[in-house]
Amino acid sequence: CQSTASFASPPCAPTSPARNGQSRAYRGELNQCLHDFLSELEKTGIVSAMVESALLGRSAPAIENSFLELHASLMGESTSGEDLYAKMMRSFEVTLSELSKDRVLYNFLHSSRDELNGRLDGIEAALNALVSRASTRYDVSSEIANSTLLKISRGLQSSYKTVRVETNKGPRLVEISRIYIPPKLRYRETQRNAERVTIATRGLDQSQVARRVLPHTIQGSFWEEDHLEKIGYTDLRLQFRRVVVLGDPGGGKSTLCQSICYDLARQSVFSLQTDAARKTEPQLQKIPLRVILRTFERARTSEPQLSILEFILRDIQNHVSADRSEFEPAIRKLLATGRAVLAFDGLDEILATAQRRDFVDLVLSFCDQYPLCPVLVTSRLVGYDDAPLGDDFEELVLEKFDDQEVFAYTTKFMQVVGNRQKREAEALANAFVRQTTANAADLRRNPLMLGLMAWIFNARGDVPSNRPEIYQECATLLFERWDPDRNINADVPPDFDRIQLFSHLASKIYGHPELSSGVEKKWLQKQAEDYFEDIYFQKAKAYEASKALVKFIVGRAWVMSEVGDNVFSFTHQTFLEYFFARHIDNRCDTVKEVFADIEEKIRKSEWDVVAHLALQITTYRNARRQDEALRYLGSMLSSYNNVKELEAVLSFSARSLEYITGSETVIRELITQIVRLAVSACSQGSISIHQTLGECANCNVQRRDFARDVILKELVELFKSSDVQAAAVASIAQGVPLNAKLRFERQSRTFEYLPDEIKLGLRESLESYILDRVETSSLCAILAWHWYGKITRNTIKPYGLITYYS
Repeated sequence: CQSTASFASPPCAPTSPARNGQSRAYRGELNQCLHDFLSELEKTGIVSAMVESALLGRSAPAIENSFLELHASLMGESTSGEDLYAKMMRSFEVTLSELSKDRVLYNFLHSSRDELNGRLDGIEAALNALVSRASTRYDVSSEIANSTLLKISRGLQSSYKTVRVETNKGPRLVEISRIYIPPKLRYRETQRNAERVTIATRGLDQSQVARRVLPHTIQGSFWEEDHLEKIGYTDLRLQFRRVVVLGDPGGGKSTLCQSICYDLARQSVFSLQTDAARKTEPQLQKIPLRVILRTFERARTSEPQLSILEFILRDIQNHVSADRSEFEPAIRKLLATGRAVLAFDGLDEILATAQRRDFVDLVLSFCDQYPLCPVLVTSRLVGYDDAPLGDDFEELVLEKFDDQEVFAYTTKFMQVVGNRQKREAEALANAFVRQTTANAADLRRNPLMLGLMAWIFNARGDVPSNRPEIYQECATLLFERWDPDRNINADVPPDFDRIQLFSHLASKIYGHPELSSGVEKKWLQKQAEDYFEDIYFQKAKAYEASKALVKFIVGRAWVMSEVGDNVFSFTHQTFLEYFFARHIDNRCDTVKEVFADIEEKIRKSEWDVVAHLALQITTYRNARRQDEALRYLGSMLSSYNNVKELEAVLSFSARSLEYITGSETVIRELITQIVRLAVSACSQGSISIHQTLGECANCNVQRRDFARDVILKELVELFKSSDVQAAAVASIAQGVPLNAKLRFERQSRTFEYLPDEIKLGLRESLESYILDRVETSSLCAILAWHWYGKITRNTIKPYGLITYYS
């Protein structure tokens, strides 16, 4: 945008003093106005829409009107906004025309035409609707004062700045940047993303690209397929349009959302206070507006008509030292021009699938009202497909921590939480990594679990190996050792199990949106009193015990924390899920009773963490119960209503093998059933099956070799059973979707879930079978070439040379 000053010079050229003795342009005021306008324009979403319109060669009256309104608000009516708009559009058209002479870029841009046309149609419709409502909702021509924006940015920066951590001196708010480890992200492995990668890399040749002088967006590593599938935290923060970040429970989704909002708010404050805008990426000058969806859900239970915009305005009022009449017009203008970033955190924490779909509709409707604003949404991966956001949202997946990130986080943790010097913190981090490599290497890759384990290690010097034991050890440290070790003794009766009490509280809270985001002190008092009345004969004693316990929760407990004025919630959703799983185990005497509670939720991809934890707790170190659980999962796989339900049960069954050892006989029965159903589902186009078989192959260490042997033998038998089964097995072994061309093109997206030893074993076991059938089966002919390098004239003649080209 700043380069447009060159062709926008005529309105700013000094006029003759004879015609205008004190010209604004001569004094330089108009040049400054133009600079301010172009700087403000660059921060909005208008300029991107203009470039996209130029790319498609279409007129966009509503976008032009938004441009002219912004121009008039900052430069007045003395200069021609229409003239400047026309010149800028012409500049974009010429630039894009020159770029399109490069065939690679032309193909890349051409592949996006339909998507861009649809997006611009939506933008035009939304901007027209905003204009029609402008007279009653806000004045689009009013100036957004920097002082108001600065107040908003400062207030939001303060609200996003800190995270709560438990230290050896009690809970403390720590600046997020001191302890945060920026994550890696990758594009979700879907057929749509696979096709996009194929289109983006089609025709690219490394030597040709190296010789060209191309824009930075495709220079270097961008064009390489491996890098097209991944994105760093810095790149995400700099530019996204609509994106949903998916991850595991405790995988850092909410912290990522908070960190991005904090970075944006901090940079916005910096650019508003200084003349740094010209040196800062446009997206870093946008103002972030975060909506915590579980809090919004709770608010709507008492006010069903509460809108997202009204919720945002109320939330800002809690953090900004300004009257609503001062900041509301500014917020509306930010949204209308795309000067804001919208962040919706915790879509998965709306537990009921039907209700989650309603909230998805609310979010999409709000985003469509303000289409120029970038949008970030976070959600758990499991269950997301039951209420997805739509095709215009890019889907990114948070990758788990690698060993280097585990060490970096643990070092920071020991410095911030343990108050150690850097050298001592690094030594402790090394010791932590060594110990957990043997018993919890996979568990520590999850940021929340890593923080828990680091806390336990910091307190007692070692870490349990079993996940429920880690939770229980954490609670035990909290309730029985943490405070007493610091000579802090809570006035709480010692003759009851505090873990059971929190399980009781979780049973009342979990699944109830009006309670899950926070409960009042008097509610805690009532629930504790009910609990103690079942323990103590005298009601007076129960009442006193409940008072003491609530005082302990309010003042000391880490498991629950204050989220408002005398409003408390479980510190993290996963704590709530763990204690609710304990409640299920407490009230169920058999594995069958546990499944009676969780089976329906498994089939619907709900209660994922709760169901796994409940099953793990009830089967832990009990061989009989482990076999019972595996047989029950097998019976669930024998009865399903649709493909979605089958995928849900298959995935749950495969992941349960991570912690259920079982006997080899029962393990074999279940894995055989999983493989057969997975291959059948793959033949119907299911992609998630690739991951399911990978999870099955990476089961617990005690049964891993046995499980992989069963999977390999079953895949071999299925390949030989029919052509349809053979095609599905080949798809799984090659790691590509079945509906991709069976040429296995070099640019096709691959799914690297199945261990290499199974893939290699499959090729070795099937070599003679495939080579014997190359002249009668096109699939065998393709695999003979692709796997073994075998090709003859007799196979080229019937299938054509193009079949082998890749």
